[in-house]
Amino acid sequence: MDPILIHVPDTLVTPRLLLERHMPDTGKDLYVPAAASQVELARFLPWAVDGIFLDQMESHVRRQHAQFTLRNELNYRILKRTDGSTIGVTGFVKCQWDIRQFEIGYWLATTETGNGYMTEACQALVETARTALQSTKIVIRCDTRNAQSANIAMRLGFEFEGTLRRFKRDAHGDWTDIATYGLLT
Repeated sequence: MDPILIHVPDTLVTPRLLLERHMPDTGKDLYVPAAASQVELARFLPWAVDGIFLDQMESHVRRQHAQFTLRNELNYRILKRTDGSTIGVTGFVKCQWDIRQFEIGYWLATTETGNGYMTEACQALVETARTALQSTKIVIRCDTRNAQSANIAMRLGFEFEGTLRRFKRDAHGDWTDIATYGLLT
């Protein structure tokens, strides 16, 4: 089946969070937490190194909206249900529809870390992958220096599969090793 015909929920609801598909004109909602977290994000994400700008965020959400429609990437902004504030992004950054394997990626506002929000959001993605996407495997990859990200994978029951040494250059151009975690579904 052509992936574009597969129903993927635009919104996922958890006890404390709302995950919404990126929509045009919501870049400003991502800009505030991203800009406030720029130093931390720049450690692992190349797009944050040179600063974070409003027009950059709006371009990003528009591209992500299109990628979602095409089923190339399925990303969501994360909102707190209590006040509707945007606190980060998560989603399937790589979709291999032919083998039903999906890779989860994420970032969270520095002020919101340590509260279990990203674990909760990723659990919703795991459930969506198992049911709506009929996944065979879900993957999380992270820089080996990013212990918080690795902990999320382990809390969700992912198994450490190995380290890809000198897999890519980090945000500052240095070689980095990438830890790979997998969950067979």
